[in-house]
Amino acid sequence: MFKSNYSKATIILLCTLAAAFIIFSDQIFFSNEAIIKQFGFSLSQPLNLLFFSFVHSGYSHLLANLAIILAAGIALKGILSGREIAIIFFAGAFFAAIIFVVLNPNSIVIGSSAGAFALLMVAILLEPAKTIETLLAVVVVAIILVAGINFFIQNEKQTVTLQIATLEVQKNQAISSGDFETAKNAQEKIVQKTVQK
Repeated sequence: MFKSNYSKATIILLCTLAAAFIIFSDQIFFSNEAIIKQFGFSLSQPLNLLFFSFVHSGYSHLLANLAIILAAGIALKGILSGREIAIIFFAGAFFAAIIFVVLNPNSIVIGSSAGAFALLMVAILLEPAKTIETLLAVVVVAIILVAGINFFIQNEKQTVTLQIATLEVQKNQAISSGDFETAKNAQEKIVQKTVQK
């Protein structure tokens, strides 16, 4: 039977954060500004204290937090219960967010960084060597993932830019030859690709 190195609470927390990111993100990789304003915690939106930890600005923000939570979860397995892990995570997130918005009243807080670092600090206090070793390994994997995703996104942007340029040429050729229907179709595709970009 497979024996995991992390608790069920850690797995549930990681999966919940990842699922929330997919739900709240715009085209998978980035949260849009409207979502951040709607679910971010601020003095004007105090009830969002319940939601802000699940909204991340982008995949690199999310992956960094997941890496820290995973490392802390591995180090804390068998030391703390799942309930204690959840309490530390949410208490750290809530207290840090409240302090931050009191000191910066016009700001909006998103992400699980404070909760992740609360777990990390407890893990370092209780299992310093195991935590540092695990954190280094997990961070290396996260960096590789971010680099791969960055490459994919950059490649997609270049592909879309090339497609737009090709459509612009088609549109201009259609206009010069008097084929306005083809020009109109090309322009519609350009608009779609520009939104995609």
